[in-house]
Amino acid sequence: MKQTLASLRRAALVSCVLPAAWLIVFYVFPLGNIFSRALSIDSFADILGNFGIRHVLWFTMWQALLSTALTLIVAFPITWACSRWQFTGQRFVIGLATAPFVLPTVIVAAAVRATLPEQMSSGITGIMFAHVIFNLAVVVRIVSARWQQAHPNTAAAARTLGASSWKTFWLVTWPMIRSAVVGAAGIVFMFCFTSFGVIKILGGPRYSTIEVEIFTRAVQFGDINTAVALVLLQLIVIAIVLGLTAPRDEFGKKIRVHRQSHIRDYPRQRRLVLASVYATVLFVGTPFVFMFVSSFRLHQRWSINAWRHLFDGTLDSMGVDVARAMSNSLIFATLTVAITVPLALCLACASAYSSSPSVRRSIAIFVGAPLATSAVALGLGMIITFDQSPINWRSHWFLLVCAHCTIALPLALRVLAAPLQSIPATLRDSARTLGASPLQAWRKIDLAIIKRPLLICAGLCAAVSLGEFGATSFLTRSGNDTIPTTIARLLGRPGDIVQSSGYALASLFVVLIVGVMSRA
Repeated sequence: MKQTLASLRRAALVSCVLPAAWLIVFYVFPLGNIFSRALSIDSFADILGNFGIRHVLWFTMWQALLSTALTLIVAFPITWACSRWQFTGQRFVIGLATAPFVLPTVIVAAAVRATLPEQMSSGITGIMFAHVIFNLAVVVRIVSARWQQAHPNTAAAARTLGASSWKTFWLVTWPMIRSAVVGAAGIVFMFCFTSFGVIKILGGPRYSTIEVEIFTRAVQFGDINTAVALVLLQLIVIAIVLGLTAPRDEFGKKIRVHRQSHIRDYPRQRRLVLASVYATVLFVGTPFVFMFVSSFRLHQRWSINAWRHLFDGTLDSMGVDVARAMSNSLIFATLTVAITVPLALCLACASAYSSSPSVRRSIAIFVGAPLATSAVALGLGMIITFDQSPINWRSHWFLLVCAHCTIALPLALRVLAAPLQSIPATLRDSARTLGASPLQAWRKIDLAIIKRPLLICAGLCAAVSLGEFGATSFLTRSGNDTIPTTIARLLGRPGDIVQSSGYALASLFVVLIVGVMSRA
């Protein structure tokens, strides 16, 4: 019954035309325009030789390196605990460590700002704190996945032969997890190097990264040439870092996860594991508790006025329409789901049904490219590309949805591709034997099996759209504000009323994101 798979493969390849066209129009063309415009700038060297630009480049580089180092240091104990041991509440701890990563960076920045004293929140301390909280999940997820493949008997044999715990780790464990740690470090560096929301909220006037400088030059000063030059430099640095740190493991290599030992059977390690767990829970959870509490503090007194002001029209006089922002965010998220999930399903089918690993690798690389591109760079590219007839969409709200879909598509593909690829071909063959057509077999078997991943995919796309801040800051126009941009506006203004209202809206948004993801 090879005809069933062959029919599905042909249909999947044909259906790939639409998502490929989407990425070409909304990703390749905008990035291509940035490259072509950058190459036509005569004063490229003069732009990069500007003292202010050099200062921004230097700060962007060293804060990203320091943030990456701190993230690895903070994440390593909990990664070790979750990789090698079983303990009560393990799933909760991993979920808590991962939660900030699915939240908008402006929410994490707001939580840090509510936690630290005022003189520390607007500066390098707050920036480092927020970066570590946001990127903790990257290290925990990537490194623990590799660490769980290391057989515990290997380290036990080394200790039996007289090696100390440190020597065992350095000679036995580290070679096994080194590529995962380096790969995670490269991804963390990329996120810190392209940091926008955190710097926007916590950086203040003294600190600016390349990402913030691109936005400032293009939107506030109208200096597109400098913004384009900075985007090109940023893309070059990211490409070099990801090229140097990308894991060299074979694509699609099958892994084996070994069973973890329960911590109750090892009293000596129990204290270290519990200390790592408690420290992580306090480190990640405390800022969000402080943010929620701060929403009830007004003029140094307890009050619910900040929550009331969100919807009673008090903020309208300041140009902030919370109800409109919430409505816009929900509409944009709904459209993002409606567009992205079918596109991702087409790509996932093409990848899963293909018999060639090179085809699957090509699809993964091509579709995953937007993940390695900053959202601000994508937003700038769209502004440059779609500003002339017949596609003058620069001020159209639909361009926001296009940016959200382009950013969410790589994540959606990763959610759907693996479940589709794991479906045994014998199930389709049995359906064909019973008289089902290829389309009926796909609908009754493949589509039924991936129903749960489809819901997860929809929830993830909605969360990406709801929390997107970088490209949205570029593309939003009057009346098209979203919840993240509204939070940034509230926290960027002085006054207890707007500050507390910003914390209240951020707390409400956390509940919204958790609700969306929990329903997926």
